[in-house]
Amino acid sequence: MKQIESSPFIGGYWSSTGKVRQENEDRFYIARKDLAPQTVQTKGYLGIVADGMGGHAKGEVASEIAARRVAEEYYADPNPDPQQALRRAVQVANAEIFSAAQRQDLSGMGTTLVAAVVVGNHVIFANVGDSRAYLISRGKAIQVTHDHSWVQERVDKGILTDEQARQHAQKNLITRALGSQPQVEVDLFTAEARPGDWVLLCSDGLSNTVRPEEMARMVSQHTPRDAAKQLIGMADARGGPDNSTVVILPVGGGAAPIPERAAMPWLLPLAAAFVGV
Repeated sequence: MKQIESSPFIGGYWSSTGKVRQENEDRFYIARKDLAPQTVQTKGYLGIVADGMGGHAKGEVASEIAARRVAEEYYADPNPDPQQALRRAVQVANAEIFSAAQRQDLSGMGTTLVAAVVVGNHVIFANVGDSRAYLISRGKAIQVTHDHSWVQERVDKGILTDEQARQHAQKNLITRALGSQPQVEVDLFTAEARPGDWVLLCSDGLSNTVRPEEMARMVSQHTPRDAAKQLIGMADARGGPDNSTVVILPVGGGAAPIPERAAMPWLLPLAAAFVGV
């Protein structure tokens, strides 16, 4: 049985710069587990992963705006429909990133974003770009989101296989991002899960190096914190060609949250404490 761990957060997380990059442009958000009961009932628990692009001091700005603004806007929105509130929150974040990118020193910045809201056994997913969401259920990892990328378009057309796409030189070329246009199309997905299922959100630094069956095995056999740490360790052990980040959320409130520890520098702005609900 998974040991219950003490933490202010609802699930597990880990992030790494990797072995090649000099800076970590990934950012994430994970909800506190002590949200007000009314908030839990109507808004649930939110998790976010954003993978910035545009280079150091650009990509990290975009991803931090995305993670922070989506969390703030989602929980502040009075709309009782979490799906509509999540879509609006992503659109607000996109507008802010696009506006900031008009500055010469931030020109060209953008970010992917994948988010999930767990309300009881109901899960709402949102994504822009190629960061992914998986539902871990009955020992299997089911990819919920659909990549907005050059290689995925060719997989959809039957030009490339999934394995060819994983190895393709253009696999990091995305076709949709926050901040590239004044408005953004947000893909939304919903799923009915079971207590004991898990939601896994990750940047492509993880999904490009660790297979879904490996994700499912780690999440099924370990606490969220240990699973997250070991998955990122696997990505780094396989060359760590990119930043990699993972957030793991429980379904149905059966959380085994991560223990408190010294926060990594790129986590400090996203420690969820600012969501005072």
